Amino acid sequence: MKNNSINIQKRYKIISIFSVVLFALLTMRLATLTIAKGDHFRQISENMRIKDIYVTAPRGEIRDRNGILLAGNKPMFTLQILKDEFGGVKVDEKNEYLLNVITLLEQDAINYTTEFPLLINEYIYDENASVNSNDISPRDRILDIIIENDLIDEILDSYYLNTIDNKEFKYFAAQNIINSLEFNSKEVPIKYELQNDNLIFSFIEGFQIENWYKENNIPIDSDPKTSLKMMVDNDKTILKKLLSHPINREIVYDLIKNRNLEENILLIESEISFYRNYINLKNRLIDIYPEITVDTTAEEDFKVIFEKNSLRNFLKYEVNDEGINVSEIITKIFEENNIDIDYKLEIKDGIPIYTSIDNTEMEEPFLIDIIANRLITNELVDDLINYKGVVSHIQKQMINDGINSGISVTDGFEYSSLKSLKDFMKKYSIPEDATNSEILNVIKEYYSLKPELTKNELYGIFNVYHQLEKPGQLTYIPINFSYGLKNETVAKIEEQIADFDGFSVSLEPVRYYPNGESASHILGYMGKISQSNEIEEYINKNNYNPDVLIGKTGIEESFQKNLYGKNGYKRVEVDSLGNTSKVIDETKPQPGDNIYLSIDYKLQKRAEDSLDSVLRTIRTGGTNRSPWGDYEVVRSTDKGRPYKNATSGAVMAVDVNTGEVLAMASYPSFDPNLFATGISTADWEGLIPETQADPLAPRPLYNVATQTAIQPGSTFKMVTALAGLEKGLDPKLKINDRGYITIGDTEFGCWIWNQHQGMHGPMNLVEAIRDSCNYYFYSLALGENQRTGESVGVRLDITDISNMAEKLGLGSKTGLEINIPHEAAPGVPNPEVQLNIQKGALRRWLNSNIHKFYVGSSKFEDELKQNTIDAIVSWIDLDEIPSLDKVYKDLAKLDLDGTKPVIEGRRDTLADYIKFSNLNSAKWTLADTINITIGQGLNSYTLSQMTNYVATISNGGYKNKLTLISNIKNSDNSKIEFENEPTKERIELNNYNNLDYLKEGMLQAANTGLNKNVFGEFPVKVGLKTGTAERSGINPVTRDTYDSFSYEVAFAPYDNPRIAVAVVIFQGGAGSNCSPIVRDVIAEYMGLYKVEEADTLPIEMDIIP
Repeated sequence: MKNNSINIQKRYKIISIFSVVLFALLTMRLATLTIAKGDHFRQISENMRIKDIYVTAPRGEIRDRNGILLAGNKPMFTLQILKDEFGGVKVDEKNEYLLNVITLLEQDAINYTTEFPLLINEYIYDENASVNSNDISPRDRILDIIIENDLIDEILDSYYLNTIDNKEFKYFAAQNIINSLEFNSKEVPIKYELQNDNLIFSFIEGFQIENWYKENNIPIDSDPKTSLKMMVDNDKTILKKLLSHPINREIVYDLIKNRNLEENILLIESEISFYRNYINLKNRLIDIYPEITVDTTAEEDFKVIFEKNSLRNFLKYEVNDEGINVSEIITKIFEENNIDIDYKLEIKDGIPIYTSIDNTEMEEPFLIDIIANRLITNELVDDLINYKGVVSHIQKQMINDGINSGISVTDGFEYSSLKSLKDFMKKYSIPEDATNSEILNVIKEYYSLKPELTKNELYGIFNVYHQLEKPGQLTYIPINFSYGLKNETVAKIEEQIADFDGFSVSLEPVRYYPNGESASHILGYMGKISQSNEIEEYINKNNYNPDVLIGKTGIEESFQKNLYGKNGYKRVEVDSLGNTSKVIDETKPQPGDNIYLSIDYKLQKRAEDSLDSVLRTIRTGGTNRSPWGDYEVVRSTDKGRPYKNATSGAVMAVDVNTGEVLAMASYPSFDPNLFATGISTADWEGLIPETQADPLAPRPLYNVATQTAIQPGSTFKMVTALAGLEKGLDPKLKINDRGYITIGDTEFGCWIWNQHQGMHGPMNLVEAIRDSCNYYFYSLALGENQRTGESVGVRLDITDISNMAEKLGLGSKTGLEINIPHEAAPGVPNPEVQLNIQKGALRRWLNSNIHKFYVGSSKFEDELKQNTIDAIVSWIDLDEIPSLDKVYKDLAKLDLDGTKPVIEGRRDTLADYIKFSNLNSAKWTLADTINITIGQGLNSYTLSQMTNYVATISNGGYKNKLTLISNIKNSDNSKIEFENEPTKERIELNNYNNLDYLKEGMLQAANTGLNKNVFGEFPVKVGLKTGTAERSGINPVTRDTYDSFSYEVAFAPYDNPRIAVAVVIFQGGAGSNCSPIVRDVIAEYMGLYKVEEADTLPIEMDIIP
């Protein structure tokens, strides 16, 4: 008993000591928590209860001159990644969350950002394919196979299912199709569910199906699946969106392979995109630039692209803070190479001004062309590119000109895609000889992802990681990962990730264009910050979040800084469930400025609808119906068919007194809503011509009105007429049209002679404009009526005509506030420039090819080669063009085989090429001037320039600076930030009354011939001139000759001009085929159409904070 008592006491003592020690330790720990580290843990507690929320500012609105909304914002549920919440999460836990989120998105076929450079389930041709991707891409061929074999029914039944840790990862092709239809504003009252491995389709309960059948032209009582199939109706846009998803590509491939329909197309599981991007870019450049080949280096390619696109603009590069003075550098290069400097240079407000020393009347654009060609001809462009510190500014100039070479110049010359490939391989430690499947596994292991995950699950997870790892992304700013979540998807996500703050669903303002395609080429589109100049401008200089969408083209780009708002934030207190219980601090977002355009939306819409309608009528050879007279479009008599290739065109209208653009439409157009959250690959491919080899294939993103410079045809005749009047031509002098003239052995006929062997007879200037008499204008260039020998009193040379064209604004930028794509400004005809261009082209060709023809015994080294090339190029300057026989003999003297074909298997020899493709066309001849007088030959201008040209004629000689801007107001329209003031100058003429003769001729033209059918009963007097421009050559796709382009310029009302209109239709045949469009635009402007619709403005939804 005693021993037990002692043991109990010992135990009690031990327990007591242990309790005292434990209590002491707890006391010390408590002291540490509350005193030593109290502030730290109080901060942690506060942070768990307090949250900073980033609030996106809405972009400023764009409206027409009357306040109609053209571009606004609408709230959209957006899944955001909160980068700073991922920091302390364990890898396994993080990957589980990522898989859960991607599973929910894929199950509802919700699109998300896919920028990770690994392509999954991509199609390629095998080595035995009879076609290649230049003819038709493998994906487009798969699309055709779907349509040809009516596989949509089977696709709707297809799905992907994988079970991972007892959780199902599901993807349904039908949901992708439903989402695409709904994006196109189609109601789809159809649902489905998976039962016993089969999809069962049904209609949504309570929906008025009968009305829906009628609206969608679906037979009544069609079952849900058949109805869905009919809605797709082999729509290539819907099917392209389907194939833009990697799981769908695998589903479709398995379908066609099971039917042995795959032809020579393979499915590759994965591939790094960078190398494919390089191959595609290189092939595209090879197609555009003959000098670029598979073997040319990035530096050589960069030089070619610069020469062809930006060299001339670079001569006017502004002197900057870095001290780069391009004009002085070029002068120094000329001095070092003993090149004559026959110009004077001064810098005015940072801009180089060039003045000719020898010819004081030479305009600066001509001189710039000469200097640029001198650099090319003497092979000094390399010296300019490699001059210290210059190449980065060349890159900047090219980007300003809308040219992205895809070549990095930061550290030597290297294709950006190949540089990115090297960086990618290095980051993941991927061996150079790794296969595609090995690369996939390496990346999977890098992120410690489960082995059982397939490429289809990995694809989404990789893309989340890519967003998390993007450089420059501020951790506290959310990354928008997926836009347009449905209510049910939002509910699922919030339920699944309630305990994880790494993702958040936010109601974000998203750019919205309520009128779809209308005015798209004016408004432009949005996109992510990606180009080096954008990164420098917006991220480095203006602290933009790298995830922000900016304006990439049009007004959206030009006025990005005005439209972009100032973001706000909220500091809130949240409860244990993450719900906001209290707002502690708040900075409200400040929307961007509102821009009011000069265009009239109703007029714009009328122009677009008319252009679309008339183009369809021309293609089918039908009749345009109008309250003011029907017009049967002209068909091709030569080919015995309608002008079926009239698939592109443009119309433009301006206020003749202010230069305000009232409407500017190009066809085809595009829907800028596709770009509002970042365009998908499928939508992008839908905007690219299926037949890119066809230079005239419809290009929706192309602004025909400003980017396309083409021959104006007879619409140019007022330039020639005014040049003649200013030189003393008697407008009443009759010139007897005798059908044709001859220059050398070439006959130049009047159109009536060429078509009917007819003649107009005696004509004065007004009548010549009215009837578009070529013979009259030929005679002005000859100084006489060649067939009768009678003098016409004046003789026009090319300088007279070019100077007048330039006065009237042709060949120069008009002032439109669209930076990208830039307005083409090809200049006016210049014989010296043409000569230098031809010399440069011949020299470059000889440099690349002359060694193939050398038969001499000496080594054909650099000095001998250059001397030989110099000798051949010098033949261009001979007073008399050498005969073909002399070219053969002179080539032999230079030890060159002139009889050898230029291209193996073809007939043309070296001598033929030098003689007929170079010597004969290098020097300006009288024949060139003859062509210019009637708007043919080396004569090309944009529609915007032609519209301003006819405005200048109609308003008494005032050349306006064209504008698209009316004013800019702050976000609540309480303050005008900018009011546009018309800018004009009167062109210098000897007698402004001479313009009246041109206008009289245009008035008579509107009431003569085919135009009489259009304007004969029109209540407004119109002055106009039609024209046709020929395009030589064979279309490489259709193997047919090109049809003529249609052109028309007009103004109205005749007695008090207010509006000028110009229309161009590619391959539209007769110029009068443009007349119905001109009539529609003028009728709308003059209020001749009764508007039946209520005149209401689109209403914007408010952003809910």
